[in-house]
Amino acid sequence: MGVEDTAKKGFFSSKPTLKNRSTVFTLGNRGDVLTTDLEGPVIVPHAAAKNETRYTFESIFRSLHFALMDNCCREFLFITDFFMVSGTGAQNLFETIMGKTLAMFMVSTKETSKVV
Repeated sequence: MGVEDTAKKGFFSSKPTLKNRSTVFTLGNRGDVLTTDLEGPVIVPHAAAKNETRYTFESIFRSLHFALMDNCCREFLFITDFFMVSGTGAQNLFETIMGKTLAMFMVSTKETSKVV
């Protein structure tokens, strides 16, 4: 693990040097998601596909959660203002409107965590 398959093997062979040190075991610049990119723009899938841009799992995870949080907050504020409800009434109405979306997101997150 962590060694190229083409490396020569033998009794006295030295430790192979890796061409790409940015493996899955190193953090690299993926930690920026927690610092500088935390409130960055949301990744738009069709725009990323058009530009052939690649993102790390951490960036995609942050983007999905940031978009969900932003939409849920805006939806809750809209519900309280438009329907003039508060407390449990607002929570029940929010659950009715966003419940299926949140359930789908939870199922998707659980399935993804099983694969990775």
